[in-house]
Amino acid sequence: MSSASVTTEFHPFTWKTYELYLRTALESGYRFIGFDELNTSMVLPEAPFVLLRHDIDYDPRWALPICKLETQHGSRATYFFQSDSPFYRLDCSETVSVIREILSQGHWLGVHFDANQIQDDVEVIERLEQTATEFEARFETRVAAASFHMPTYRPVKHLQLKSERINTYSPLFFEEIQYVSDSNQDWRGKDILKMLRQKDFSRIQFLVHPIWWREDYSPFYSKIEELAGKLGIPVDSILTREQLDLLVREKAK
Repeated sequence: MSSASVTTEFHPFTWKTYELYLRTALESGYRFIGFDELNTSMVLPEAPFVLLRHDIDYDPRWALPICKLETQHGSRATYFFQSDSPFYRLDCSETVSVIREILSQGHWLGVHFDANQIQDDVEVIERLEQTATEFEARFETRVAAASFHMPTYRPVKHLQLKSERINTYSPLFFEEIQYVSDSNQDWRGKDILKMLRQKDFSRIQFLVHPIWWREDYSPFYSKIEELAGKLGIPVDSILTREQLDLLVREKAK
């Protein structure tokens, strides 16, 4: 049975749908590559390719089901973790176990860095480099790239990182590579399955947040409520401005 014939059986933001996206990308001839394939001159590798990326904003445990699906389908991704997240600890045994499992399956590690409270660019670069170096020492792997947390709050695209590390928000990744993100379970009007089947873009940076994906569909707000319950904190202390705006729009429908 072809992937096209079973599309109606899937629901948004479920693992089955994610698996369908992976399978469709591979059937369309995309390669899943790491950021280390981009050299210091940022020469793009042969297309078509997908730079599959995961920013771990909230709860590392949801990375594992996504990771296993990718491994099963012969695709690879870069997982970007924070060192100072308010919602999980990098030195927690559960987080360490998740990261080691991801690496053991052949995926890559990146730094997800929150620069929003740091005004000085030099300080951002230095602190990010320190974090990346610590990641490399702890997990014995190369950190080729860094992504920034909520980059709309602070300009970051101009930042040139040290040690030949790649800034995933540099202009290249928006001018020559199509950027696609599932932020807050919103594809911004993009039909992902159609895009992959038709190969609308030969180069894609595909940002997926594992926390939004589950066995069965549920709205993003229910996952925030679940996280708040797990951490024992108010929901309002988690919600971002974008999420609050999204809730207002949904209630207005």
